Amino acid sequence: FSPNVSITELSSCVQLLEKDGEKVKFSKACSDALTDVSKSSPSTFSEQTKENYIAGVELGSLGLMFRRDAAVATDSKGESIIEYRYIICTAIGVVVALLLLSFSLDVAVRGVKLAFLQLIAPIPIMSYVDPKSGKDGMFKKWYEMCFKTFISLFVRLLALYFAVYIISRVNNMVDIIDGSYVSNMYIKIFVIIGALMFAKQFPKILEGLGIKLDGDGKFNLNPLRKIENEALGGQILKKPNDMLAKMGKGILKSPISGLSLLGKKTIGGIDAARHGKGFKQGWDRTHGNLTNKFYKKLDEWAPDSAEARKNERLGREEFRQMHTKWSKGEAIAKRFKDNHYEDFSALNGLDTPESEMAYDLAGFTGEFRKSKKKLDKSSETLKLLSKLNSAASMNPEGLAGAIRKLSEDEREAYAAYGIELEGLTETVLSKKRDDEQKKNSGLEKVHETMRKQYQDQADIEDQIKFVKYNSEDPTSDRVSVLPVSKEKSSSESSSGESPADEGDGGTSEGEIELAELLAKARVLRTDVFNIQILSTDAAVSNQAKSIIGKLDSAVASKSLNSLRNATDEAQSFIDNHKS
Repeated sequence: FSPNVSITELSSCVQLLEKDGEKVKFSKACSDALTDVSKSSPSTFSEQTKENYIAGVELGSLGLMFRRDAAVATDSKGESIIEYRYIICTAIGVVVALLLLSFSLDVAVRGVKLAFLQLIAPIPIMSYVDPKSGKDGMFKKWYEMCFKTFISLFVRLLALYFAVYIISRVNNMVDIIDGSYVSNMYIKIFVIIGALMFAKQFPKILEGLGIKLDGDGKFNLNPLRKIENEALGGQILKKPNDMLAKMGKGILKSPISGLSLLGKKTIGGIDAARHGKGFKQGWDRTHGNLTNKFYKKLDEWAPDSAEARKNERLGREEFRQMHTKWSKGEAIAKRFKDNHYEDFSALNGLDTPESEMAYDLAGFTGEFRKSKKKLDKSSETLKLLSKLNSAASMNPEGLAGAIRKLSEDEREAYAAYGIELEGLTETVLSKKRDDEQKKNSGLEKVHETMRKQYQDQADIEDQIKFVKYNSEDPTSDRVSVLPVSKEKSSSESSSGESPADEGDGGTSEGEIELAELLAKARVLRTDVFNIQILSTDAAVSNQAKSIIGKLDSAVASKSLNSLRNATDEAQSFIDNHKS
């Protein structure tokens, strides 16, 4: 907490103290510089603030030196007059706090021990009537323990007071070569920590000289280790036959230090943030050994509670991921709306300026963009072919009648994806659809590989899908800034209905999905039937027959859940028996 020497006026404040005869005073050059600065910025760094700071440096008083008015003071250019290196100070503060906590535990244990020895004093004193008690009996052991505990306690206090005295003289350290005062911050930090560490190791130094003290004299910053080694509970934990002791011992035997755990969790958070998962998620997922060992042992004894805790954690994580996915997807949707896109339908794989701009707005680039465009184009082509096939199956005049019912916009859509309607027969349509289905499956596998390589763009794709198929945020009541895609199913188009017939100007998301699943179910039924006919394995034929029954039942009921389950099962069956 020193003057900011990067300010031109304060460049003379490198050396804060100087000798005035036998006294040590604040540097006159630095005092004059601070006066000049206070005159130029009287509203933030007053004369009183300057006087308090100077007195604090001279007297070594944090109460006078480290004040809020000095910490927030700025010059006319807005630069801090007093520089506070908060990162270094915080780190050193943690180390010093751990050292002082360890000191406190040492002193507290021995203070309580002396009180206990005083409490039981009448017993060993009365035992002194036995001549043997004074030689090697209870009385001798009692007074030896009293003496060692007393010496151990006050040796530690003496070491601590010596360290405090050294620290109080830090500002008066003199360079032995030129006699100037040492102003280097890092030298002072090392002297402060070194003095405290010396005080902590002082009992062990005496033991090395042959003076036996009460306690092990080991140096350890970990307060949990100190509890294990010193406290009565720590001694109990050493009984191997006690199951509770085993658990506690396992917890206390391998705790990592607070600083190490802080660093580990910070690295975990940074790593998660780099991969788009958020700093907090990485921080929470990184645990210290203490927590892991405790819960591992607890889980062995209470498996139901462990399962409930796991499900609760997974539920919270899924809820958080849904909210994050919605929030980020909504931001992408807003970009589309701001650029006059009604929905995400422009992500259709075509090479038009409108489509290219849509992929730019979404943030797809490079190989991932090429893969997604190919898959999107194939998916849209397959969707159009499936819709046409579905419309043909429900039209009394067959395919020709379904084609005649197509609107001009729908005909343009087919032409954009290279589907020639003139002269199209049901056999050719079926072959085109089958070929596109195979092509689409291959592109899906390629794109899945791309998703693994480009996780950030895969996340964008998932966010768009989440907003596209959810009109509201599932975790709140917020409504999407973009509506779901306004596609018409081929069955509705072929029946002669127009958008004007509907109250909302288009089909709902559920109706769109239903039309797609119905078309997909019919395609899959044909493939499963072919496998049933060609298979020589009775078990495979029976399984295919069962799946066909489920598909027919789902199509008849037009239930979304039934269709999803039946088509997923059929697709899995086809993938397993393609050969």
